[in-house]
Amino acid sequence: MGIPSIAIMLHELIKLLYHARCSGVTLIRIGTSGGIGLEPGSVVITRQAVDPCFKPEFEQIVLGKREVRNTDLDEQLVQELARCSADLGEFPTVVGNTMCTLDFYEGERLSGLLLGVCHRRAL
Repeated sequence: MGIPSIAIMLHELIKLLYHARCSGVTLIRIGTSGGIGLEPGSVVITRQAVDPCFKPEFEQIVLGKREVRNTDLDEQLVQELARCSADLGEFPTVVGNTMCTLDFYEGERLSGLLLGVCHRRAL
């Protein structure tokens, strides 16, 4: 779970799409997410992703050099998904920001397996 897993999957998928000569493809990640102040079962449509320090950027080392990319998503797609959900009216849906980390627990300020992380520090 987290950035490393999705990065591998996206790399392989995009390579396959390239060799299949596909174009105009839209990828949508659907998965679990925690929420602050949201009703359980709510669907969050991400407008912008933030890193564990709440910065709206994705940092990666490419050929030994630090590359930073913004995390803004396609606003037109965000609004289209929100309209589709509103038309269905089957579940609560919000548009907001989401956090993306290297792992599933400690990076998201939750208790995990690694020892030495103080619970008070996580809050």
